[in-house]
Amino acid sequence: MRGLLLLAIASALIIDVGCTEKLSDVVVLDEDNFNRLTQEGVWFINFYAPWCGHCKRIMPLWEKAGTEMKDSGVKFAKLDADAETEIMERYNIQAYPTFKIIEGSKKTDYKGDHQVDSFIRFAKEYLENRNKKGSRRWEDESEGVIGTMLGLVRQFAEEKIGLYTGIVWGMGFFFGVLWGVVFATREKERFAD
Repeated sequence: MRGLLLLAIASALIIDVGCTEKLSDVVVLDEDNFNRLTQEGVWFINFYAPWCGHCKRIMPLWEKAGTEMKDSGVKFAKLDADAETEIMERYNIQAYPTFKIIEGSKKTDYKGDHQVDSFIRFAKEYLENRNKKGSRRWEDESEGVIGTMLGLVRQFAEEKIGLYTGIVWGMGFFFGVLWGVVFATREKERFAD
């Protein structure tokens, strides 16, 4: 009888220990909840694929950043983009992992380091800058090389040398690149003949 009692107690302890796994602070998004949840608030989303080795290595860092930012106003989430192909196509996910901040209809790509402090810094900067009047750093940039170049110029202008000086510098840079493309095209056509 004593043996059965000890076995029952040991089983209860094993079951209890097995159930102490902490729930994640990172929200799991899928087709069923994505639209409803992301309509409100700021979401920092990790679009990943379960088979991706880099995604697997980053996930513990993402979880840690999500826990540290739990009450910050930015909700950290993850979405298996391999399984949720409609969402993947809607957000133009072409590589894994891809990180984006989504706030309503605004999307902001994250292109920084895959480290806890970098994720946190980006989320905090987003919150700080989103309500500043005249700040365009966090607005969606157009796609492609021109959009990327304009985004870099805009970021450099705001962070380093002031908005107006940055605009003048950026225009010079832009027209310099444009001139180079036109010149290279003309030379290519001239040598092709």
